[in-house]
Order: sequence, then structure tokens, then C-alpha cells
Amino acid sequence: MIASSVVILLAPDSGTLAALDLCYRDDPNTFNLLTDALASAVTVCAFAPESRRCHQMLLVMQATIPYFLNQIEQETVKQDSSVSAVKHEISIYTTLCVEMKALVNCCEVLARGPTRTFDIVNSVSDRGKSFIADSPQFFDPPTVIEDETKLHYSGVKDKKSVAGWDAMDNSEVQRETFRRSRDALLVLTATFIEKAGPRLKELTKLASNIEHIKIPELFDHKCYAKLSEVALALLKIAPYDVNTMACLGLQKYFAVILLVTDWSVEGNRSTLNFILRRLDKTVQKIAKKIVLRRRTNWPALTCWLNGLHQTLVAYPYIAHLHPLKTTTQMCLRIVIGDPCTDDVSTQSNIAVSTVLHSSCPPQPFCNTVLKLASFLMQTLGSTVFSLEYLCSTEAIGPTADRLEVVLCQILIPLFLRAAVFKKESPQFQIKDLIFCLNLLQNSVNPPLAKQSLAPVMSSNLASTLMRGSNVHDVSGRQGSVSVTERGHSATVSTYRIVRETVCQAVFLALKVMIIAFEKQMTSLWSRVLRIVRDLLAKKVGGAALFSFLDFIIDVNLPISLIVLPLLQSKVTQKASTEQEAMWQGEFKERLHRLGGTSAVVIRGYGALLSELSQELQAMKEDFTARAFDLTSSHTPTIVDLHSDSGSMQSTVGHRLSYSRVASNETRRPSTTTLTKPSRMITTNRKDSLNDGTIVEDTEDDNFQILSTTINSEISTLTG
Repeated sequence: MIASSVVILLAPDSGTLAALDLCYRDDPNTFNLLTDALASAVTVCAFAPESRRCHQMLLVMQATIPYFLNQIEQETVKQDSSVSAVKHEISIYTTLCVEMKALVNCCEVLARGPTRTFDIVNSVSDRGKSFIADSPQFFDPPTVIEDETKLHYSGVKDKKSVAGWDAMDNSEVQRETFRRSRDALLVLTATFIEKAGPRLKELTKLASNIEHIKIPELFDHKCYAKLSEVALALLKIAPYDVNTMACLGLQKYFAVILLVTDWSVEGNRSTLNFILRRLDKTVQKIAKKIVLRRRTNWPALTCWLNGLHQTLVAYPYIAHLHPLKTTTQMCLRIVIGDPCTDDVSTQSNIAVSTVLHSSCPPQPFCNTVLKLASFLMQTLGSTVFSLEYLCSTEAIGPTADRLEVVLCQILIPLFLRAAVFKKESPQFQIKDLIFCLNLLQNSVNPPLAKQSLAPVMSSNLASTLMRGSNVHDVSGRQGSVSVTERGHSATVSTYRIVRETVCQAVFLALKVMIIAFEKQMTSLWSRVLRIVRDLLAKKVGGAALFSFLDFIIDVNLPISLIVLPLLQSKVTQKASTEQEAMWQGEFKERLHRLGGTSAVVIRGYGALLSELSQELQAMKEDFTARAFDLTSSHTPTIVDLHSDSGSMQSTVGHRLSYSRVASNETRRPSTTTLTKPSRMITTNRKDSLNDGTIVEDTEDDNFQILSTTINSEISTLTG
């Protein structure tokens, strides 16, 4: 006050002094949100992009820009979209787009990945301990010298413990600092694209008759490349940080920004490759580490894959990129519960506890993966990504050998998706349906895998090799031996014992294929009949078989009339056991409904698909809780060969081999044996053979065993 009074007294003029502020001299008295608030926020972000103040400014712009855009649109609508109002709104968008481009270009620091210091902090806090071991009881204090006093030891211990917790807190702070600004920037740009993009298209139509007007573009290709680098930086730590994986910025990038980026520009292709390769690495880390798979945010990962699928639909010419194929394969292996490890020793040590993996991903994730796989099948073609390749071991790992998993998790859901007539539904060709039917046929009754043995080997060795080779067979195989009359060679034939779960899955797959591909299956009904005949011959399936019979009887399709003679022949056969008699009794009850008036209401196409979808879900739940059991191998006798459940192939084109009723039974010598004593099999040799071994006759070309003797022995065994 004294100084100001002295200045006034020294002034020559008696008038009052006016304050002169050069900074605000030409500024208007009103406050403009666009040129004042948003421009100031962009300036703060450009000064320190990784600071807390930058994060706050980004949040402020997230909250204000949507309302600001709605306000200027309402002002144009109130003026009936006049020329002046449209020009004014376009000018506002031009200024706003310039500010948003400046914001993205100035935040180049956010495009950098995690630094070495950040990696060291993460490695200290993450490696060597469980992801749930974040409480004080898991902290191991350092050891100190025992000669120190108790007080000093206590002080050092407390100091080290506090330092340890500071390190853990520092790790969380580092992650939060690294994530927050990048997350907020991606959310802000995605929100701006979602709000401004549709409005600019409307303004383009309104300004079509206005001269000397230019519609601004939201971002240029440099900004999109910069945003891709920001998302790439977040993807690098996403597998190890739950909050980063669940952040909204990454989801917005894949759902919005990735979709609107013009990938036809050659300069953007390298950026796209980086993003897809990093996404592939992220999915591989999640798949190969059980700990990461258990703590994965499945809704976030589903959102990423959905955005990727929408981008492929918009730009199908990028589907040939290799990371897309490997990412889809790894996601399919996650869906089926494959361990996703390339180490054969590790795969063999993993015990198969249940039919389906107990901790499968949520259904939305599985649907998205199948949608992505079906798109690649249609785009890449059968030479690169066919259905046969999709179900092979090369694509989905060793779990491809378990047909129940392939049917329940991949094929049947694809059939149901193809039955719904949508643009994104998979398209199955005739060759795809033939492959599926062949897969079902081979699972029920596979072709014989024959192995010729050396001529010097005896039938005892052939039987031993057959039994020994099936000890570790995961699929469960059944053996049969065909011995020639000369005795100089033997052939070992093996075929699978069909598990009950495989039959249930096959029956459901047949029902879905019959409904979904009714017109395409016209020329394939004979293949379906063959599969049904083999299943009925094995008398397996239980409730699934009767459900399939009800379905065949109720559905109004040609397959019902084709299967009818086969069903009637099975009813007329004589039952050999009490269990088979009960089976035929229930079989007859269901067969009587065919040709008569059925009490079941005729269901429509959609109702049948809904019912089959519910049946698939119930089967998945059942297989998830059911233990996976391996059927032991068995060598069929002549009784098994005559029964319907025996091998159908071994009864055709081969000489019937039979085993003795008792091991101590006297063997009838042949004429050759009587004339050549050196070839006689002594009692001591016979006693050394194991029980159940098929002993082969050794004969010359000039002599044969009397047919009457063989017929009498066969009638004795089968009588």
C-alpha cells in the first residue's frame, strides 16, 4: 500500500492508473469450451503425457466431448439443418479434429513399451512366487548376523520387511502409471470416433450441395499407427497384469479403432503385423501357462477376438496373414482344453481325468473362436484352412484323437451355426460333409490296421505282439488274429473298442447333421445308414441310442424310411443274453411307434435346433463330470465272431481261427504230423504257453486237415 501510494504521488497526472495485462488483452469475455478448455487440456497432456495431471485431463475430455458433440448437433437440428448451421458445425469439427490429432501426435511417449526398470520391478514381484502370494505371510525376510543384539535385529527385520512391501507397492505403482494414461488415451480416441464418425457421414450428405466446403477426417494414418503402438505397449504386459488385460482401452482399440483403420494403406501393414504378432504371443502365453489361463479375463479376450473378426469382415484381404492362423489354432486348443505344450514327455505325464476338460472357457469365448475359425475356412479355402485340417492333430494338438472332444467343442457347434442362416454362418460343402461322415464311421468301426510279421515267427509271437502293442493304446483297441493254413506267416489286425461317450457324441452329431444339412445329405443317406448299422451291431449307446431312434421315427425325412428295414431286422434277431433281451424289448417299444399315429407334436425347424442345442449343452456338462476310462483290449474268440458285437470285418474273407476249450485238451494230430515226428508239439511245449494263446497248425501243401473233423469241432465250440 505504501509503495502504491508513493507511485501515485510521483505520477504527473492526477488520474487513476488502469491495469494493463498483455496476456488477456485481446481475449473475449466469454469462455469457449472448444478453444479454451479442450485446448488447455491438450497442452497439459503434451507437456507430460505420463503424469497424473495428463491422466486427469484425458478423463476430463472423455467426460466433456460426448456432451459437446451432442450440443452442437442439437443446435444444427434446431435451425432445420440450414446451410449456415451445417457450415458452423463442420468448422467446429475441423477444429476439434485438429486438436485430437495434435493430442495423439504429442503423446509419442505413450507409444513406448515398458522400460528395463519396469521389467526388473515386475520380475522381482512376479517371478518366483505365486500370483496369489501377495500377503505378508509369504514374505521371506532376509537373514542377519546372529551376533547382533536383539534390538538391532528387530530394527533390521522391520526395515527389510518395509522395504519389501515398498518394492511390491512400487510394482503396482509402476503398472498403474504405465497403464492409466495409455488406457485413457485409447478410450478417448475410441469415444471420439464412435460419436463423431456417424455425424460426419450425415454432415457429408447435408453439405453435398454446399460449395467450397471440406469434411475433415478424424485421424490420419500416422495417428492410427501411433494408437496401434500405444495398444501394443499395453499388450506386452497384459498376460501378467489382470488390470491391464481388463482395461477398457484395449477393448475399445480392438472393437473400434482397429475396425476404422484403413489397412489398405501400405504404410499401415507393418503396424498391423506388429499388433497381430503381439496378440498371437499373448494368446500363446495364456494357453501354455495354466496359471495365466486360470486368471485370464475371458470377457476382455472375447472382446479382442470379436473386434478382430469384425476387422476381417471389413478387410478380408488381410486374412492371409500368418499370425491370424496361429492365433485361431491356439484359441481352438484352449477351447478343447488341450495342454498346449509341444513337449511329448510333458503331454504323456498329463493325466486325462474327465472326458471334457473341467475348466473350459466361457461359452461366449468359444462362440467367438468358432466364428473366427469358420471365417478363415471360407476365406482361405480348403488348401490352407480346411475343416479336415481344423480337426487334425497339427491344428489342435493331441486332443484331436479324442472324438468326443472334437465333436462337442468344434464340429457340432459348427453344425448348429451353419443351420442358422446368417451372413457369418459357416458354409459346408459336400466334401466337408463326407469328411465328417467318414470321421464318424472310422470312430465307430475303423478300417483294419494290418501288420505282417516275419515268416519264421509263430502264432504265439503274433498273439503276444498283438496284446503287447495295445497296452498303452489310449483310444482302446481290440485285437484279432488271422492265421494262414501254411503256418509260415501271421497277420495282426486291430480295431477300436468304441467308448460309450463316443457313441453318444456320434448319435448327437448325426441328428444335427440330418437337420442342418437336409438338402445336402440327399446323396449321403447311404453313409448315414452304414454308421447306424455299425452302431446297432455293437449294441452300444444306451439312452443316446433310444433318443436317436425317437428322433428318426419322429422326423419326417427320407432317412426314416431308409433305416426302417434295418431296425426291423434287429428286432427279429434272437437274443443271446438277458441284457440283450432287455435291450431288444425297449427297442421294440420304440419301433412300434413307426408307421402309426404318434402322440408327439410335430416340431418346427427352429424348435428342433433349440432342442439339439440344449442336448449338446447337457452332454457337455455330463462329459465334464464323467471320468475318462480306457477300455481294455480283448482277443475275440469264435463265439465273438459269430455274435453281432464281434468284428464284422474278421468274418469275411478270412479262415476262422479258434482257441481250445481247455488248455489240457489233447490236440488231434494231422497226417503230416504223424509222418514227421519232428514237427509234433510236445506236452512240455504246450504247457509253457500262456492261457488264451492261439496255437497254429503247421501243415504242408500236400495235406489238409479233414473238413469233417473241423466242422465237428466248430459245432462243438459254438453249440
